Amino acid sequence: PQRMMIVGLLLLLCSCWIGSGVVISNASPRYDTAGSIVAGGDGNLIKFHDSQDYWLYAEDYGGCQEHAVNGTLCVHPFNNTCGFLLNHTVKAYSSPSLANGTWVDHGIILSPTNRPSGVLFRPKVIYNRNTAMYVLWARVVPFTSNAKALNWTAEVYISSQSPSKTGPFTEVNPAVNVSLNPGGDFSLLVDEDQAAYIIYTSHATGVRMVVERLTSDYLFSTGQVSSVFGPAPVEAPALIRSQDHYYAIFGHTCCYCLAGSNALVYVATDPLGPYTYQQEIGKNAAGLPTTKSQLNYLANLRAKQSSTGECVSQWLWTGTRWGTSPDGSMRHDYQYWAPMFIASSNSSGDRFQNLTYQESFELDLC
Repeated sequence: PQRMMIVGLLLLLCSCWIGSGVVISNASPRYDTAGSIVAGGDGNLIKFHDSQDYWLYAEDYGGCQEHAVNGTLCVHPFNNTCGFLLNHTVKAYSSPSLANGTWVDHGIILSPTNRPSGVLFRPKVIYNRNTAMYVLWARVVPFTSNAKALNWTAEVYISSQSPSKTGPFTEVNPAVNVSLNPGGDFSLLVDEDQAAYIIYTSHATGVRMVVERLTSDYLFSTGQVSSVFGPAPVEAPALIRSQDHYYAIFGHTCCYCLAGSNALVYVATDPLGPYTYQQEIGKNAAGLPTTKSQLNYLANLRAKQSSTGECVSQWLWTGTRWGTSPDGSMRHDYQYWAPMFIASSNSSGDRFQNLTYQESFELDLC
């Protein structure tokens, strides 16, 4: 711990900028302004319209020590291993630049006492301009009645809201009424017209993908749902809009896998589909995952083009590299961030460049 604190303080003292851009390193943990490692798993990175700062909402797995077996942290029994405990919390951080050492820790914004009992996964926070509220969603899987296993058939989505980015978040819906319960991994999209959508997997779909429209307060489902798409089984999705097309990006199931997951891209002209397969961008020629991470979220940032200096939309892949913690604590697993670039565009939509692993890169944010 003392050595890690020294490293963190050195990062605070050093310059994290080259030219006008910020250097993002994937070769070390991210540190906050106190020199502590940022807990960044499973959440989302977002810049709100009313803030100059970048906000990171993350799942904190507590102080448990991870233990890998056969390339995964999913060690049976699930009810007594790191990653499957009842003490998961949601934390909030902010940074003016994304630079290492600049993250401000705003503490816990959702604790186990303020949600249904169970294992919490994949929290996401979005802003609702209709209600001027920040909305937090999470997936919660309860234990069976004898507390000896996870009850996957009883898992729920919870939704809560707050007038503040840092909460407290008041639980409004302890079991969101999605059409294909019980839902699995998910992500959220706020469209340009301020309508919101959830993309999720479900046991009812054979662990394939579906997109559903939310109510205007973003706390419930309207029941408007797409057809099921993608192979089975898949997880860790993101849903984005680029120009006039919608892209669902996700990978095959990868339970806390050390190798990371792939990245399938499906495209549609309407958020409720139909979605058709476009490309695979997360595997190399040998068929191995290129990012060594599992997708958390695709952040929509603004950055200057190196060729023109124009400020344009820049997608940033954010994922978790399971089993990489420098101190063995799952909350400190490395985060992998990388820019996503468009290779070509036509009437059928954008085609993305294949993702590659980068130790570091520079972003000229604007």
